[in-house]
Amino acid sequence: TLSLHDALPIYAGLKYNELNGSYLIPTFKNGKLSNLYKVALVRKQDKKTREWYDKWIIMASPGIEHTLMNWEETTEDTIWVVEGHWDRLAAKAIIASNGITPIGVPGAGVWKGSWCEPLSEKHVVFCYDNDTSGKAGFEQVILKHISASQYKPKSISYLAWPDDKPEGYDLN
Repeated sequence: TLSLHDALPIYAGLKYNELNGSYLIPTFKNGKLSNLYKVALVRKQDKKTREWYDKWIIMASPGIEHTLMNWEETTEDTIWVVEGHWDRLAAKAIIASNGITPIGVPGAGVWKGSWCEPLSEKHVVFCYDNDTSGKAGFEQVILKHISASQYKPKSISYLAWPDDKPEGYDLN
């Protein structure tokens, strides 16, 4: 019997590349492959402090546009929009359906106007990461995309992380 830690990558179709330490994440729409994302740990430098840190980034396959992560044609009345495939898997484990469909976006700053359609007439909860990008991404989706779209959710809310949660805290 596999532990959840060992079984989750298999369930999600993840593949690990031992040569470079990256993961491949297939995403599907209605059972058909819609993208193949590469997730890699990259070294970045903070613009203010100039300190170096490691960050996981998600990259779409060259020549293929970003897609919603495992958007199903039939969704529940409530949709959780989360940042990334890992958070989508965590959301799916947390809610175990209960009338909620989790949808992952490639990152807080990535949104396409056409992605408003699956949110139409749904109760939408944005569960972005507890960081500046998460807050800015939520505002961008509302101001730039949903406000301009013909497809409007029934309601929109945002997960406000408690003050004791550290910067970057997320569902997983």
